[in-house]
Amino acid sequence: MSEIDEIFLVDDDDVDVMAIRRALQRVSNPPKLIVANDGEEALNLLIEGRLSKSSVIVLDINMPRISGFELLKKLRCNVELQAYRDLPVWVMTTSEADRDLERADEYDVAGYIRKTFQSADVNRILRRILGDGSADAG
Repeated sequence: MSEIDEIFLVDDDDVDVMAIRRALQRVSNPPKLIVANDGEEALNLLIEGRLSKSSVIVLDINMPRISGFELLKKLRCNVELQAYRDLPVWVMTTSEADRDLERADEYDVAGYIRKTFQSADVNRILRRILGDGSADAG
């Protein structure tokens, strides 16, 4: 697996964003965290070319303005975003709906994470995303 330089977190929940920030503080040599508070802000950052080609996207699906699924569709299909088309995307949600999991699979996501955001869960999530055990439980 190539090294991840950045995590692009697209989530409108400040508590979830803070949980990821805190967990990254416990990671040795953590990737840079870039945050977009909704799908529209994320789309603008992508169009502007503000991400590294070694980024991973962590995407909430239930957001205002542009949902995570709408953003994912644009990412995978929009010519303007072709440079980022193959970036790994992890869908993160509180949704329990099987249809959401199926829909995420249609867009070839790297993984689907159900949010509970207990401290140990955040560390587990980062271990899955970073793929190398960098996020120690703590």
